[in-house]
Amino acid sequence: MGAMLLASCAAPQSSANPFAAAVSRHAQPDINYKQLYSFRGAPDGSEPLGTLLYADGEFYGTTLVGGYGESKCNSCGTVFRISRTGEEAVIARFAGPPGGKWPQAGLALLDGKFYGTTSAGGDSCTGSCGTVYSASRSGDIRIVHSFTGGQEDGSDPRGGLVSVNGTLYGTTWSGGSGNGGTVFSITGSRERVLQSFSGGAHPIGTLVSFKGSLYGVTQMGGSNNDGTVFVLPPSGDLRLLHSFVNATDGRYPVGLVAYRGRLYGAASEGGPFKRGTIFSLSTDGAFAVVHSFRGYVKGDGALPEAPPIIVKGTLYGTTQGGGTSGDGTIYKLDASGNELVEYSFGKNPDGVHPESALTYVDGVLYGTTYRGGHGGSNGTVFRIVPL
Repeated sequence: MGAMLLASCAAPQSSANPFAAAVSRHAQPDINYKQLYSFRGAPDGSEPLGTLLYADGEFYGTTLVGGYGESKCNSCGTVFRISRTGEEAVIARFAGPPGGKWPQAGLALLDGKFYGTTSAGGDSCTGSCGTVYSASRSGDIRIVHSFTGGQEDGSDPRGGLVSVNGTLYGTTWSGGSGNGGTVFSITGSRERVLQSFSGGAHPIGTLVSFKGSLYGVTQMGGSNNDGTVFVLPPSGDLRLLHSFVNATDGRYPVGLVAYRGRLYGAASEGGPFKRGTIFSLSTDGAFAVVHSFRGYVKGDGALPEAPPIIVKGTLYGTTQGGGTSGDGTIYKLDASGNELVEYSFGKNPDGVHPESALTYVDGVLYGTTYRGGHGGSNGTVFRIVPL
C-alpha cells in the first residue's frame, strides 16, 4: 500500500485536489475507540496540545495549562506520564517566570532526558518570550535557554524540538532580525539562531530532519501570505519549496512528516471547501493536494491542526472540527486518497477537538483531545484501533 500511495502522488501536479470525487466512508464510532484518561485541571493539567511521545513502554506529554505551580503561577502547565492502560501521573509542573510557562508542543528524547519548549516564561523579555527546558523522569525541570526576543533572538516557541546528532532544532513564532520568527539550534546550553524570517512568516510545528536538511512550514508569508514550506540545508541557505494558494492548496500549514522520499502535511484552513487540506510534495517542490476536507458534508472532518502520520502507506490524522457533531474527527486516507472517518467526536466524556498528531504503537493509535472529557473542558487521552 505504501508504494501505491507514493505512486499516486509522485508526479508533479497542480494544487487542485486530484481526489475531489472521493466519497467518505464512516466507521462505527463506538467499536474501536476508548478514552484512557480525563484531565481534571488544577490537579493534573488541562488542554493537552502536544503529540504524545512513547518511550520505555509509556507515553509522555504536556498540558498547556493547569497544574499547581510551585511559585507565582498556578496554571502554567504540566509534563505528564500515562500508561497504555490509562494510569496517569504528573511528573513536573511549570512554575512560570523565571521558569517555563504554557508548553504548546510535545517532547523530544535526547540522552535519557526529555526536552521541550514553553511559549512563555523564562528570565528574559519580562518573562514572556519562552524557554527550552529539559525534564528528567523524576520530574526535575531545568531551563536550558530563555528566549530574549528582539533582533538577536527569537520568542514564543510554539513547536516541538527535533534531535539530530546530539543537537536540538526548533522554531520560534516571532522575534529574530525580521520579527517573523526564527529557526534555532541548541547544543548543550548554547542557543544559536540559524535563520530569521521576515514579513510575518511565523514558523510553526516541529521541524523534520530529512535527507540531511531541515524542513518546516511557516503559517503565513510566501507569495500569497497563506504560508510556505521551506528547506534549510546544512549550508544555511534557506529555500522556499512552496507558497500556498488559499483557494486550491489550503492555507496556514501546521506541520510535516517525511515518508519514502516525500513530505506530507496539513493546512489548517483553505482548499476548495475552505476546511483545510492534506498535501504532499517532493524535495524539489512538486506539490499535490491529497485530500480537501469538506467540514460537515457527510460527516467529513474540518480544520486539521496537526500533520498526519503514516502507517504502512496509510495516512492517519485528526481534525479539530467537522464530523457528525462538529467536534472533530480521526481520519484515514487510503492509497487512492479516499477518506474513511474512523471516529467522530461529540460525546463530551470521550473528549472533543483533537489538535495533536497521533502516535502509533503496536497496531493502536493514541492521541489527545484539547477539550472535553469527564471534567467537561480539560481534555483527554484516547486510543483507537484503526479499522
